[in-house]
Amino acid sequence: MRIKLAAPFAVLIALVTTGANAGVIDDAKASVRLHLVIPGSAKFDNLHPRGDYICGTVSAKTAAGDFVGPKVMIYNTKTQLSTIVDGSDISRLMTDTMKRDLDHACS
Repeated sequence: MRIKLAAPFAVLIALVTTGANAGVIDDAKASVRLHLVIPGSAKFDNLHPRGDYICGTVSAKTAAGDFVGPKVMIYNTKTQLSTIVDGSDISRLMTDTMKRDLDHACS
């Protein structure tokens, strides 16, 4: 009898976990879009949770309409802050904490 109950229970747990991750990933996408010139053009790939972080890549259109990327992105689920690592001045101005987060969580 336990075997018959275990399978449906495991499926329920998987569905709840997937739903929770989907919400956090949606939050990560929304946060990253705030960095973009054309937020609606964002194409995310390889988004995955790693501890308190969501790591992945993003490509998006520039003001000229050209797609650039993919570029590494990181979202901290505790602080709800994100950054895109692209070698620009903004990336060079990343805080030490953000750099540690990136090295620790997404490498």
